[in-house]
Amino acid sequence: MLSTLKHSEDKINYHGKRADAIEKGMLQHSRSSSDAKEPTDINALANEYLPLAYHGLRAKDDSFNATMNTNLDASMGKTKIIPQDIGRALLNLYNNAFYAVSEKSQRQIEGYEPVNSLGVTRISVSLSHLETEACAVVIRKKSK
Repeated sequence: MLSTLKHSEDKINYHGKRADAIEKGMLQHSRSSSDAKEPTDINALANEYLPLAYHGLRAKDDSFNATMNTNLDASMGKTKIIPQDIGRALLNLYNNAFYAVSEKSQRQIEGYEPVNSLGVTRISVSLSHLETEACAVVIRKKSK
């Protein structure tokens, strides 16, 4: 009985957080985007939109399952961006990646496991005589 209650509590917490993330995403999309850049935790933003894309596809196809791997650079800190615009771009990229692995998994290729990986890292960029740091967001689908 106690383990059943604990399991139910875990599910309630999980779905509550998921609903909160969906609501936050919907509110961000409904706001008109200003051109003002604001310091944003790119890891949190990238990580926030990943489950939104996954559950969006799961809502359309409840048989779809995929593994989501993340490799987020803890040293990133905050980056000055327009979070709504970057969030929409990330959501579009994630949707494309999940759609690709969904299509491939429907072909029932032996040994194929649908996996999408998200990586965020700091990179150095040289432009002419300017040396600066930038953020790279890498989304990979397993192509085995």
